[in-house]
Amino acid sequence: MKLIGKLWLLFFVAVVLMGVVQFSPSNIHTDIRALLPTSTDSASADKILAHSTQASRDIWVLVGSKTIERAAIAANIITQTLAQEGLQASQPSEAFDVKAFAKALLPYRGGFLSPDDQAFLAAAKDEDLLRRSLALLYRPFAASFAPFQDDPLGTFENALLKSAAQSPFQFSGPCVSLRTSPDGLNYCALSIRSSESMGAVDDMPVTKALDTARQAVLAADSDARIHSAGVTLISEEAASTASSEATLIGAISAAAIILLVIIFFARVAPLLLTLVVLAASLIFAASSVVVLFGEVHILTLVFGATLLGICVDYVFHMLCATATGLSGPEAGAKLLKPLSLSLLTTGIGYAVMIFSPMPGLRQMAVFCIAGLMAAYCNMLFVAGSFLRADIPTRAAAAFSRGFAQLPRAKGIAKAAFVVCLLIVSVFGALQLKTQNELALLNRIPAHLMADMQFVGKALSPVSPGQLFVIQGNDTEAVLQAHELLQKHLAQLAANGVIGTAPNPTALLPSRKSQQQARTLTKPATHRALTLTKETLKSDFPAPSADDLLLTLSAFKTIAPQSLTHFWLSDTSLLVPLSGVTAESLPHLQKVADEINGVRFVNTTAEVADSLATYRNGVLYALLIALGVIGAILAFSMRRRFIDFWAPTALSIALTFGLCGFAGIPLSLFSVLPLVLVVGLGVDYAIVLYSEDNAVAARNSVFLAASSTLLAFGLLALSSTPALHIFGLTLLLAMASVLVTTVVLRPRD
Repeated sequence: MKLIGKLWLLFFVAVVLMGVVQFSPSNIHTDIRALLPTSTDSASADKILAHSTQASRDIWVLVGSKTIERAAIAANIITQTLAQEGLQASQPSEAFDVKAFAKALLPYRGGFLSPDDQAFLAAAKDEDLLRRSLALLYRPFAASFAPFQDDPLGTFENALLKSAAQSPFQFSGPCVSLRTSPDGLNYCALSIRSSESMGAVDDMPVTKALDTARQAVLAADSDARIHSAGVTLISEEAASTASSEATLIGAISAAAIILLVIIFFARVAPLLLTLVVLAASLIFAASSVVVLFGEVHILTLVFGATLLGICVDYVFHMLCATATGLSGPEAGAKLLKPLSLSLLTTGIGYAVMIFSPMPGLRQMAVFCIAGLMAAYCNMLFVAGSFLRADIPTRAAAAFSRGFAQLPRAKGIAKAAFVVCLLIVSVFGALQLKTQNELALLNRIPAHLMADMQFVGKALSPVSPGQLFVIQGNDTEAVLQAHELLQKHLAQLAANGVIGTAPNPTALLPSRKSQQQARTLTKPATHRALTLTKETLKSDFPAPSADDLLLTLSAFKTIAPQSLTHFWLSDTSLLVPLSGVTAESLPHLQKVADEINGVRFVNTTAEVADSLATYRNGVLYALLIALGVIGAILAFSMRRRFIDFWAPTALSIALTFGLCGFAGIPLSLFSVLPLVLVVGLGVDYAIVLYSEDNAVAARNSVFLAASSTLLAFGLLALSSTPALHIFGLTLLLAMASVLVTTVVLRPRD
């Protein structure tokens, strides 16, 4: 035992030191997406999700006032205030420098033709061509992107302007403003690109900086209105709430545990031992997560705060054993088998979470397994050596006597009790309804939701959760499919089904479209230039060459990154969407089904389906865990295994029934706790039924159950719906296990 203790201490110190070396505040992350399943399909899927993640880091700030000049002043105040807070806010820039880009595209101009100009050229006569070329030549101010002789009908210019007109912004005036105001005020637009490091806990940096900027603006202009929206703001709000909850849950759990230790052991030494073991367990757990994952999620710490209620079980078992006259080493030797079996069964429950597709749940599983292992090893192989024999306090002895008076079902009463449990379980389970797990992860405060809706209405920003992916045998096939897709999307936008999103190939027509355009533009521009020369009786310089067809490789060399990053490869293109609602989804899927090579990607639905699939998998794992633990108990307890296994199995069934009657939905977060209860519930039976000393058994089970119920009962008060349901379900399950284990105990 001493050798094991020394080896454990070496391992403990090594893991903690590695965790300390790797840890920094930026390692604590808050992004809710860490709780979502990771993609394992393909590199293409990873690129799609990376694009989605990049889009979700954008924070939009709309600053409104009665006049555009006052709005511009307010926007400038926000920019300066955010700069003082270390954040850079900038006005949205045009997707490209139109004039510079037009110059680069000039050799390809014959392939550009807007639908309106196509209709015009198809029906135009000489007088129409002359009238239009003269109007272009003599307009009040020249804004052409090409010399007159290169674009006498303005078809090239119109194609470029049509692409630029897709933006919701007006780029002239004292600031970049909205073309259309949702509430009648004049709005300037600002954007902030949050870095990945802003996902770390840092006292809500973006949110607080925006609040400071808002106060500065209102002090200068009381009529100003500021609306901000972005996933980062939601993440910071969730992180702040989770951090506060972690502190509160940990503090109350620790206080309750301290109170129990004082009542039952009435000495300072057990209290200090409890605090040291718990602190060491949590430090080891956090270090293990940092070493294995390189980071730790804030919700892992919130969930881990409840680990106090389970880690302390091993402390209580040892203290209760020494309170019966056993020394620390004697108690450790006596409890080695039951506590090892307890650790194994509990570990099986947490191990199911390790195989989750969600990094956040994997972190929680590692945190809990590492913390339990640390508490087990520290008590049995290290701290136990310092415990001395003792006698039960008056409170402990009195409680043990009261515990013995609790009802115990025997004979027909036991059978009736079991039948009643099964009836409640069946009828309650019939009331269960499933719920989308994503809805449980999504808690957006009302003020953020209102701002999101306002910004969404004003900008129709790109949706990070829905998009199209076009794949073809070559670039030409992709471009032709995209042109057909754009016609369908334009119709949906006109009908109000979706918003207007950027067109990634607006300035890269397919070869087929370019050739068709050239059959119209080349003779028309030549004829228009000839007619103009004859009418004005003057000459113009010779047009520059325009016989080239624009290819993707050429486009990538001259186009800005904002126009090329949608291309995953030469044969794969992302098509962004905006203004997508639940009602839009069937229409979008129908469009994808009608066009060869087009796939509608709904990452939100895919994540929801993945969570539902994992929920069903956990249900099967629950049955497997019950079977594995039953086999372990059968091997170690022989014919008595049913006494140890039945209370937990019945409690799991009862919990399903209680959840049904209580209206708790069947979700991943109400199923996962039951896997943990399988291990925790068996622990109570092992200690209560196998311990020779009744006083030690009763007190240790009560203390263990009380600490666990306190921890997870507090988790049920979390404002994060997923954690709330997790804690509430576990609270019901643990209470059921405790009652069932006590009532079905084979002897007192």
